[in-house]
Amino acid sequence: MKQGDDFLEYISCEKRRTINLNDPMAWFSYDAMGLVTYGEDFGMVRARKTKKELADQQGALSRSIIVMKRKTASKSGALF
Repeated sequence: MKQGDDFLEYISCEKRRTINLNDPMAWFSYDAMGLVTYGEDFGMVRARKTKKELADQQGALSRSIIVMKRKTASKSGALF
């Protein structure tokens, strides 16, 4: 699987002892889902960045979670 090779190359290029894998794992996951679903990956591991559309979606989800937490906190009387 080419995506696996790209992922391992990314990790081996990092010179630090500790690596934050949050973004690279998300890139790999979406590339794998694209490959299985559409027959081609999204190229996120190779580009080493999140696609704009996915970043927009994640931002919208984050904002909606904050709004839901605020509504829940105001109903319970808790300070947020």
